[in-house]
Amino acid sequence: MKELFVIAALALAACDDDKYSVERLQDPNTCSTCHPTHFTEWSGSMHAYASTDPVFIAMHKRGQRETGGELGTFCVNCHAPMAVANGTITSDNVATFDISTLPPAETGITCYFCHNADKVTRDHDNGLE
Repeated sequence: MKELFVIAALALAACDDDKYSVERLQDPNTCSTCHPTHFTEWSGSMHAYASTDPVFIAMHKRGQRETGGELGTFCVNCHAPMAVANGTITSDNVATFDISTLPPAETGITCYFCHNADKVTRDHDNGLE
């Protein structure tokens, strides 16, 4: 038993802690290393393109313009949830924020966003927490 503990401790010590840091895991490209099939499937999905889809971008701009910014983060809560969770997009800057400048870790609905959920609070409008 003691030998197994030593082996496990050595294996953990050899791990690159930075490889699986929160910052790295928020970038879907990190997931592709161990999950290439899932990454490929996600890469072609609407989840991946949720915040870069030209129709979304146009409608988001129009919605912000037509409501004088009162639309707030309603759309980006679902289309760029990591950007909202990380505070990159806020109710104060959403009306003028250029969504096309988001880094990969905050673009679309990422692996990390769904796989980091603790609970579902409602069945619509991004009920993941």
